[in-house]
Amino acid sequence: MAATWVILGYQGVRQYLLVRRKALEAILHHIKEDDHKHPLLVSHGLNANSIPRQLDCFHNGSNVLKEVTSWHALLRASIRKTDPITEAVLALIDTKMLLRDPEKRIKSATLCEELRRIISSAKVSNRDTVAQESSESREHREHMEGLLKEIDNEVVDQGIEEESREPTQPIPPGLPTTRHALKAQLEGVPLQKTSHRFETLPDLRTKPDMPTVAANYPSIVTSNALGFNEVPQYTDSQPESSFSAETRNIGWRPNSGHLSRHNTGLTSRTRKTLISISPYTYENVLQARERLDRESKRTISNMGRREPRKNKFLGKHFENRDIKYLVDDSESMFDHWDEATFLLETLVMKAHDQDPDGPDLAFMNDSRDLTRQRDAKEFRKLMNKAQPRKDGGVRTNIKKSLERIFHRYLEMVQHTHTKTRVNSLTIIILTDGLWTGMMNDQDAVIPLIQNFYRQLKDDMEDFDAWMTICHILVSTIWSITRCFPLVVTCSKCYWVVLLRKWMRWTR
Repeated sequence: MAATWVILGYQGVRQYLLVRRKALEAILHHIKEDDHKHPLLVSHGLNANSIPRQLDCFHNGSNVLKEVTSWHALLRASIRKTDPITEAVLALIDTKMLLRDPEKRIKSATLCEELRRIISSAKVSNRDTVAQESSESREHREHMEGLLKEIDNEVVDQGIEEESREPTQPIPPGLPTTRHALKAQLEGVPLQKTSHRFETLPDLRTKPDMPTVAANYPSIVTSNALGFNEVPQYTDSQPESSFSAETRNIGWRPNSGHLSRHNTGLTSRTRKTLISISPYTYENVLQARERLDRESKRTISNMGRREPRKNKFLGKHFENRDIKYLVDDSESMFDHWDEATFLLETLVMKAHDQDPDGPDLAFMNDSRDLTRQRDAKEFRKLMNKAQPRKDGGVRTNIKKSLERIFHRYLEMVQHTHTKTRVNSLTIIILTDGLWTGMMNDQDAVIPLIQNFYRQLKDDMEDFDAWMTICHILVSTIWSITRCFPLVVTCSKCYWVVLLRKWMRWTR
């Protein structure tokens, strides 16, 4: 899916989903009509009475789907010359992952090493290519990059201005169209911001995770160990809305700061539902930073002091809370430190004024910290000072870091007479998820949080969601073996967010 997004973009992803769906529908039809001993059923001990209603797998029970391997061949034929990563990832998938024998498939630890090797090799290749570039070619490239950056900035600015405009009215069907009308409608289509390589693609089979959605939707197929799952019956008394049905056909436009306002063929009823679905839209960390920088320049007071606009959505989750940033500074974070620094600085700017006293910053190993600091520049300065060494031998033990934070917070609660006025605690962790300093003690984190929850509940007079833990993966490699093992009980006490390289924000 990621390779398809990088090479063919949004339209390619939709085409790939349709291709695989047709292949699986053909297999399912064959099973129902002719072959109740199909390998897909036999391999899992199923019979004619337990045929699934829908499939979600990459194989036919014995071999990888021909449509999948053919699609990979199409991707290889379409790879850009400047992309050394995607082809290597496709080769890794075909030769070491999509194998019939599970014992021959690559192990998760080895997979992480292979992905690191691919990235390192790509960096070397890119460095060599740039070094061999002629001065004339470099001049042309830098000139074009500068123009594209200007266009991107203009697109974001236009997005802000267009939020108050009326949507472009579609030409009613059946009416004659003039050349001028068609041209005006085409020119009314907003230009989208240039796609970034490392943005996370939303799962197009589901609606995006909107903060507020009034409609109820049926459950969809999910993958499990068998490769398929039966679709639960939709038992809600309300019929499926036109919005839920039509958005699955249309999909969501990625990398868009707002909903597309040009003609999408939606009915008037659906268009009203679209407008009322949520007052918030999503943007990645780069878009959020660009917006923050522009707003800060526009809102400079007479004294020259920046006054960022308070974020109402974040206020629902962060207002009147003690925000503590905990940064993993182990040697494995060396390659991701610049990204972590940029993300942290943006987080501080984005959540400005949510913590009246200012957020805190601590590291998992370094003793330096910041307390009640509201200036994002100070966070960047300390991050630069605390940058880990690549071969420094420093390893992460998140249990000890959380113990320190929990101990200090409990002390504050226990020594406060008006305990109902103690601010709730929010811990935002920036890490790559490779906690090599606690390889034999990973399960100890869960009891630690559960114990803290119980102590906090006993000490607080009015306990209600007093702790929040937000975990952000800043690594370019998804750590399959360590996807933050804190998704356990105490759901009222905290929530966990698992993200990849860039964090999606709500403005």
